[in-house]
Amino acid sequence: MKRLAISIMVVSIFFFYTGNFLHALQILKGPYLLFSGNNTQMTVLWQLDATSSCDLSWGTDTTYSTGSTVTSEYGTDHQHKYTIPNLVPGSKYYYRLNVSGAYYTGSFHAAPADSAASVKFLAYGDTRSYPADQDAVCLKMIAAYTNDSAYQTMVLHVGDWVNYGDVESDWTTQFFNRSYANTTEFQANMPIQGCMGNHESTGTLYQKYWPYPFVSDRYFSYDYGPIHVTILDQYVNYSPGSAQYTWLQSDLSSSTKDWKFIVLHEPGWSAGGHANLATVQNYIQPLCLQYGVNIVFAGHNHYYARCDVDGIQHITTGGGGAPLYSPSSSADHLVTATMVHHYCEIEIANGLLHCAVRDRDGNAIDSFTLENTIPSPLPFFDGFESGDLATGGWVAENKVNAVTTTSYNGNYSAELGRSSVMTKSAHTIGVSNIHVKYARKTVALDAGEYLVAEWYDGTNWNELERTQEASWAYKDFALPANAANNASFKIRFWNDGVDNKEFTYVDNVEISGSELLNTVYTKTDFRNHLKKRP
Repeated sequence: MKRLAISIMVVSIFFFYTGNFLHALQILKGPYLLFSGNNTQMTVLWQLDATSSCDLSWGTDTTYSTGSTVTSEYGTDHQHKYTIPNLVPGSKYYYRLNVSGAYYTGSFHAAPADSAASVKFLAYGDTRSYPADQDAVCLKMIAAYTNDSAYQTMVLHVGDWVNYGDVESDWTTQFFNRSYANTTEFQANMPIQGCMGNHESTGTLYQKYWPYPFVSDRYFSYDYGPIHVTILDQYVNYSPGSAQYTWLQSDLSSSTKDWKFIVLHEPGWSAGGHANLATVQNYIQPLCLQYGVNIVFAGHNHYYARCDVDGIQHITTGGGGAPLYSPSSSADHLVTATMVHHYCEIEIANGLLHCAVRDRDGNAIDSFTLENTIPSPLPFFDGFESGDLATGGWVAENKVNAVTTTSYNGNYSAELGRSSVMTKSAHTIGVSNIHVKYARKTVALDAGEYLVAEWYDGTNWNELERTQEASWAYKDFALPANAANNASFKIRFWNDGVDNKEFTYVDNVEISGSELLNTVYTKTDFRNHLKKRP
């Protein structure tokens, strides 16, 4: 009996160990990279199918001799991450991950020095649903940095990473599908910096797999050599007065970088499919003009499109793997659009930005160059979304309020009761080709009573229009030359009705123009000028 018991124990031990060998530890996701904004660090992340420690080593060559660490999992789902410290900005590093004797390798360039004047990087997005198509795009991005190592920096992702963002299996079978070698290789060698899309649903798993240094909710920003990147969360409030809007305004105004980019998911201008998003047009675009944003990267529509709006390029790069849409050829401000899987190559050097957009076969489908000049100024915009006229610098006489009872866009408009006037000083120093734009309507005016719009040239009030139109209409007036470069410029609206319940409404008031070409500013002069704007 004693021999039988020993035999049973030996057999049990044999099956225990062989069972473990038959079910060896597996890596589910990664390794993949994330840049937190510190150019002396890079974060490596991965996920296993069971609890285990791992060995990570790194160096400037494949001896991986600079440093090493033993990692343990964090969270509740066998995730690992380690931020490699003490990197030399701009230098190339190699790393090796040891998972129970199985090795996984990758490389990266540390982010450029703060003083760097040139940089190259990539952009794409909407990778959901069809991992084979994403794999084909990744193959071409790998070719881009293999042929030119200066592109092995970072890639911007415009959201919709997977189809159902709250479903774990979608992250495993779509974005992190390890059966697609190009996608797996790309993720191991390029930090991916991206925003949340609508398909990420609650954003819980987006934040789980992409723990960026969020300021709040899912928005953040970082510098990368000569550029500043701002990543927005369109699924929390970003109207004027909100926490995100206030942060965005501060973020853009305080950046001293020559090139600025915004990454968001749903575009303000695109080429059909999903409609253009008015909140981007009304809230984000004015800040882009005011603080010199060069490009807004978006997705949501599954094609490539570029719209030029007052010199700002609105790029829709939604061809990373999602089912393609057919773009319209007659969209507002459209420069070009193509129904194709693709990615963007961006190069900045010698004060110029060059962008080449390539399809999954490597063919160029668009290219353009931007000069790093002082942005076209925007003296003033107000959609009244703060709910306070004084915030926008308006001087009100009699019964003038910001109200929610009617609006052209957003939640608020300015309501002028009988015999009311609202006036705004908005100097146009450094600006030519002045336009005044606004939306307006009237209610219950009698014959001979009007909403009157006027502008002031320093000596006289000049009438733009007087109207009784009872439906919202958007107006755009080009002003004469004496409106340009004018320190005394003002705009005013008044309701000359005399009875109660005779109202006029105004919304989305904008005074815009272009840089005065015979006025020379240094960048410091221009930033000081921005601070003095009304």
